[in-house]
Amino acid sequence: MKPFSFPKRERLSSKKIIDKLFAQGSTVFHHPIMCKVIVEDTAEENTGIQVLIVVPKKKIKKAADRNRIRRRIREAYRINKLPLHKFKEQENKHIYIAFVYVSSDELNFTSLQSAIIKITQEIVTKKGLEINDVY
Repeated sequence: MKPFSFPKRERLSSKKIIDKLFAQGSTVFHHPIMCKVIVEDTAEENTGIQVLIVVPKKKIKKAADRNRIRRRIREAYRINKLPLHKFKEQENKHIYIAFVYVSSDELNFTSLQSAIIKITQEIVTKKGLEINDVY
């Protein structure tokens, strides 16, 4: 697997898991992104990370703007996902993540990327892995 790819198997599409994620997931918030996370133990060899990106129509009216924000979040995650993958491999966990854009303004890539980095660090450090072990 290429370290900076975002393959289809990393996209969360199961309605059952999405409902569970929003009902039971823990929340991590760094403006402009709210993140719902579930970290599950698994005995399987095929552990993984699955990600859902949500940009509500209520906040961003134009579809082109929603798609642009979604692409920016996807790119920020793709570049900064290594700590999560390191954690997943060390702990043999399965991670489900939903990134929800909560701002009414369209923000630039750097602000989205800094929020993704902070969220990733918080997920990893809450679960017991030092962020310095990753890089």
